[in-house]
Amino acid sequence: MSRAVSNTFKAAFFAQQTGEVPLILLQIVHADLAATISLVNNTVDVTSNSVLYTAFPFQINLPEDEEGTMPSVQLELCNIDRSITQAIRSIDSP
Repeated sequence: MSRAVSNTFKAAFFAQQTGEVPLILLQIVHADLAATISLVNNTVDVTSNSVLYTAFPFQINLPEDEEGTMPSVQLELCNIDRSITQAIRSIDSP
């Protein structure tokens, strides 16, 4: 499985020097949540495609790109705001 990345990302990634920095935009969506949780691993909020992503420290490990294996994602949210933890714990269904 390959991951799609923008031409802007590719140009910045392969450049010798760049003022660009890759940011991870994360959305947590579930029917049990009152609203989508949109986070960015950054020190300031970011707007992308008209969506405001709240600055929030987190780490994510994406699955390997191997066929025949069950993909597994590990997400670690720093517990600086208990409202996100409470929202995620409120989810009762898969």
